[in-house]
Amino acid sequence: AYSGENEDLRQAIYSHAFGAVQASVNIFDQKVLYSTLPMAKQQYMGFIAKRPLGNAPWRFKETPVGHYCEVYWHRMNSMRLDFGELWPEVALRFTVFRFGVDTAIVGSTSIEHIRANIALTNKGRLDDDLLYLVSSRFAKKEDNWTGQI
Repeated sequence: AYSGENEDLRQAIYSHAFGAVQASVNIFDQKVLYSTLPMAKQQYMGFIAKRPLGNAPWRFKETPVGHYCEVYWHRMNSMRLDFGELWPEVALRFTVFRFGVDTAIVGSTSIEHIRANIALTNKGRLDDDLLYLVSSRFAKKEDNWTGQI
């Protein structure tokens, strides 16, 4: 599989050198859902979503300057989304049940996190109203946001 974003990802898809691709897919990184993910599926490729929790920027009350989730923190605040304690659930279910996503890589520091993520995923896809809210907020605020490597 190839892991990448943006133009490099498109080139990898059309190279016919890979059986699957991996890219960032989450509430704060949705462009791939409407661009390169459909391209990959047209080429009969597997699709791996990385960063389904968007690096969990909701953990920070103030800008996490220099932290790997700083970009997503700014996007989250720009989108004016706040799911409180439900953030992990909404974020995970948003990503793993998107059409074309075959699997997702969720980093973890403990077996408890893995079990919690399995339980959240077992709840199934988000309802249409919530999907619409998240997607429309991204579309409204997105300003040439590029996929995060």
